[in-house]
Amino acid sequence: MGIISFRAYMLMALLVGAVVLAIGFAFGEEIVDFANEQQRNAASAGIEWLGTLFMGPVEFAFSRDYRPFGAIVAAIVWPVTLFWPILVLLHILIVEAVGFTSEQDLPG
Repeated sequence: MGIISFRAYMLMALLVGAVVLAIGFAFGEEIVDFANEQQRNAASAGIEWLGTLFMGPVEFAFSRDYRPFGAIVAAIVWPVTLFWPILVLLHILIVEAVGFTSEQDLPG
């Protein structure tokens, strides 16, 4: 017996998938634009890999062409999906910090 039963996992997966799909239909284009902007910011800060790592899945899940498949993937890995907004915030903080320090004239 695991921590969570299969039935409970599948119920949460169905819920998360439905929410991701609904958010995708309501705000998908804006989220994709935001993800693309963050990827460009990461590239200009010299950490393009971080933008691809954190924003690539967001772009996939909410892209118009892959929205149903993105919702299915988000549903299957729902524990990661629920944690992803924290990773997006962490990405924004890192990119802005790197951009800020690269703009400053630091001694050394």
